[in-house]
Amino acid sequence: MISSGYMLLVAVCQTVSSAFIGYGFAKFDFKLNKPLFLLMICTFILPDQVTFMPKYLMFKSFGMLKTIMPFLLPALFGQGIKNAIFYYQFFRMIPKALDEAAEIDGAGFFRIFAGIHLPLAVPATVVVFIFSFVWHWNESYLADLYFEDAIRTFPLALTKFTEYFQKLYPVEDAGNPLLRMNEGVRMAGTLLCIIPLVILYLFVEPKLVESLDRAGITGE
Repeated sequence: MISSGYMLLVAVCQTVSSAFIGYGFAKFDFKLNKPLFLLMICTFILPDQVTFMPKYLMFKSFGMLKTIMPFLLPALFGQGIKNAIFYYQFFRMIPKALDEAAEIDGAGFFRIFAGIHLPLAVPATVVVFIFSFVWHWNESYLADLYFEDAIRTFPLALTKFTEYFQKLYPVEDAGNPLLRMNEGVRMAGTLLCIIPLVILYLFVEPKLVESLDRAGITGE
């Protein structure tokens, strides 16, 4: 089954969870703030090649292979493929006077987050969402390991198609163009893979530029 909507769901979940986690580390001074933040940063430093085997065995023991859970669960905890908490530094730049003024008016922590910080963090939201979606969309190695043949994204389906074609028609003479795969077919598949990214860029790019312009005009 080819379903690339799963990667969109993962990107949305990762963006939302990263916003909450970044806000918590930036605005709340609790006892284990710095040790937990350092531990989380260490998880981003380790490459996927080091951690994929333990994670694969863990997901296999819980029966989560061939499902979206190996990608969705890390995203719900602000992790995922090559993602960091971009919100952290952005929230730290917002003056505390805004929080204090909102608290005087009777606003709670969640209302301050949703009504003040999140609208100001539109550039960070756009960056996190784009990075998360593009990285998850283009990921084929981990998707092949976790999904196997149950779920396939467009990039993974294109990779599998190329492999099956080469196995079905092995190239004995690499110099003979008649024995090689038609590049037009491969380029057509590549075009289908990048169309969602182009559409996403067309919708997001004006909003990103507008948010950056506002931030520059207000001096924040």
